[in-house]
Amino acid sequence: MYRKRSALVLLILLVLGITVSNTATAQGISTGSTLPLISESFQDATGKSVRLSDLTGSKGTVVVFWSNECPWTSKAEGRVMDLARTYGGQGIGFILINSNDPVAFPKENAEASSKKGYSVPYIMDVDSRLSSAFGAERMPHFYVFDGSNKLVYSGAIDDSPGDPSNVRDPYLKNALDAVVSGAEVGTPVTKSFGCMIKP
Repeated sequence: MYRKRSALVLLILLVLGITVSNTATAQGISTGSTLPLISESFQDATGKSVRLSDLTGSKGTVVVFWSNECPWTSKAEGRVMDLARTYGGQGIGFILINSNDPVAFPKENAEASSKKGYSVPYIMDVDSRLSSAFGAERMPHFYVFDGSNKLVYSGAIDDSPGDPSNVRDPYLKNALDAVVSGAEVGTPVTKSFGCMIKP
């Protein structure tokens, strides 16, 4: 009887371990990780060569995996630009990254992306190095790094990605308030919601 119980407990632990592992993988890099590929060069939507280290903020940085075609990025666009304006003057940098295949999805190429005219840097991840390094699978997926370039938040913009009028828990804003004030982020991980990245 004891052996049967032990085997059952072991089986349950193994299942739980696999579940936890799969969850961690789905979320990508874990809290406390350093901003990946920070010193490598990439092209922005205007064709300029830039490094992530040139775009980080003094207090922190928001990295967002983005798309010109995904309806969920379109729904988040106004909120993201508002947050960039609000927190840009408080030492927070914003970086958009497009990892979709620019050949298979022509609206994701540099020329089309440049026409969006965003007020924040827009990186073209044509070889998917960044999405692979982050473990990002969806757009938009938000990553917040503190002033030491350590990950403190990963996930969705808020609890109502489709309708800003229904937001009750602004995850990203709360994380930014914590970073700016030097406090710990209360909710460091949420589930990203949006279109799949298509490298």
